[in-house]
Amino acid sequence: MKPLLLPYHPRPHFLQILFSPPSKLPQLFQENYSQLSQALDGTDHSWTALTLKLCSALETADKLVQSNNSNVRFLSAKVEVLESIVKRGDSAAKSAKFIHDKHSSESSSVGN
Repeated sequence: MKPLLLPYHPRPHFLQILFSPPSKLPQLFQENYSQLSQALDGTDHSWTALTLKLCSALETADKLVQSNNSNVRFLSAKVEVLESIVKRGDSAAKSAKFIHDKHSSESSSVGN
C-alpha cells in the first residue's frame, strides 16, 4: 500500500527554488519532472500535487529569468555609463599629455 499523500502546499517548494543557486534549478526541475512522470505511470492520484509542484517550479524559473533579464539590462546601462567615463578619462589624459609635451618642447627650445 502506498503512503497517504498530504495536500500540496506550494510555499515550501517555492522557497526551496527561490533560495537555490541557479546552477541547482535544472536539477530541481528534473527531480520534479521525474516524480511527476513516475506518478503518471502509477495508479494513485499523487500526480495532481506533483503537477502543481512542477507548475510552481516552472513559474519560479520564469520569474528568475525575467529578474535576470532585468538585472542584465540594468548592468548593461551601468557599463555604458562606465565606458563613457573611461573614454572621457582617456581623452583628458591625452589632452594633458599633449599639453605637457608641448610645454616641455617649448621649455627646451627657450633654453637653447
